[in-house]
Amino acid sequence: MAPGTGGSRRAVLAAALLALPFTALPANPDLAACRSLGDPTARLACYDALADASATPGPPTPPPATPTATDLFGRDGSTAVAELATAAGVVELEELVATVAAVTRTADGRLRLDLDNGQSWQQADTRRATVDPGVEVRIRRAAFGSYLLSTTNSDRRSALRVRRIR
Repeated sequence: MAPGTGGSRRAVLAAALLALPFTALPANPDLAACRSLGDPTARLACYDALADASATPGPPTPPPATPTATDLFGRDGSTAVAELATAAGVVELEELVATVAAVTRTADGRLRLDLDNGQSWQQADTRRATVDPGVEVRIRRAAFGSYLLSTTNSDRRSALRVRRIR
């Protein structure tokens, strides 16, 4: 090989590669979903599942394994709960609707509502309120991890701030 020809061969190869027509790959919503995962292990598992699905047809990839105590050690509580819920296939609710089974008042006058789904919620604010048994209520997420309870036939402005006690 003559000296100096290696560089010219590389230039010819680079020019040939640049001349090849490139087509944009279609946007894949599954890739975007994987990219949005914050946990690197979950993100990698998502990409691996996509690669496996496109490589060979076959049975669907099993869901990721439930995180162990070691996996969750040092994670903040909300992240750990979200990872456990995802592994279990649980979808997080923004609100729930239930019927009030029983109403009692605490010593300081706050409402305690026992619902037909087995949950108990207590009024967190101190304003005077009344909710009757048999009434259908809506509990929805609010700011900073709080919850608001309103009857399904009232406007949301009259909602009570509540916290779950059971």
